[in-house]
Amino acid sequence: ICSNASCCAATPASSSVGKMKFFSAAAAMAASAFAVQAQEAPVKKVLVFMEELKSEVQADGEKETASFGKFKSWCDETLATANKNIADGESNIENYKRRIEELSGFEAAGGAEIASAEKNIEENKERQKEAEAHREKEAKDFKAAKTDLEESITAMTDALAEFGVTKETKAEGFLQK
Repeated sequence: ICSNASCCAATPASSSVGKMKFFSAAAAMAASAFAVQAQEAPVKKVLVFMEELKSEVQADGEKETASFGKFKSWCDETLATANKNIADGESNIENYKRRIEELSGFEAAGGAEIASAEKNIEENKERQKEAEAHREKEAKDFKAAKTDLEESITAMTDALAEFGVTKETKAEGFLQK
């Protein structure tokens, strides 16, 4: 490129279309120069290397495309599974909320039953204490009556013995006397 900017500005290479034409022409000239100098091995080696590199890059691109396809497929499947799991989880949340409400109702009813049962237990304990006190009084009365009857029987036996009536003798003899 020259130092005189005015001459370069006037050439067709200064516009973008012109630049492309200029570089295409330059490439064609270089290719023809390379063709003329085909016997030079280093240039030929570079061209062969560039062709091999191009083939490798295309092959790598195809492998990357296939790999990306598999990865995209895996991502899509994973996303679908995750979305399904989320939907199932949200459905389960609603079911669990309903179940909690049902069980809360049972809990309230159970709490009322427990309170009623505890009240009945306290009432039964009071009745049991009253019954025990009544039985103790009856037992005491029975013992007193038994003692009184035993004393009466002993007194009667002693009185009959005074009259000569014993277990061996009959009461007839007492009545005849």
